[in-house]
Amino acid sequence: MNRYHPFHDRAAAKQWFWYCHLADHLARHPEKIERCKQNLARMRESNPWGKLFHDRWERLLEGPLDALLEAMKDPSSEMCDLRQESPFCGIISQKERLRIFMSFEDEFEAMRKRVLG
Repeated sequence: MNRYHPFHDRAAAKQWFWYCHLADHLARHPEKIERCKQNLARMRESNPWGKLFHDRWERLLEGPLDALLEAMKDPSSEMCDLRQESPFCGIISQKERLRIFMSFEDEFEAMRKRVLG
């Protein structure tokens, strides 16, 4: 079976890497999920065409934390698509965000080799 994995596409890998860090951050700061819910409400108002994505994020944000974190780290094509409409804006400082993106360049090749063999 040829399962999709984000390491076949650099942009998808960077997005997945970012979401893994967001998930780790939310695990340490679950109180920030409320901000994500507020972001999602604004997204619904400004982009009614994203309803399918918004509904999926809403179910995840309202459900158990472990299920949300697992979904955020899921490399499937479904989750890659879902990440296109993100309610996680503003939960990490700009300084931390830059650090994460800078570390991506250093870790991408090692992760790719580890995952794809």
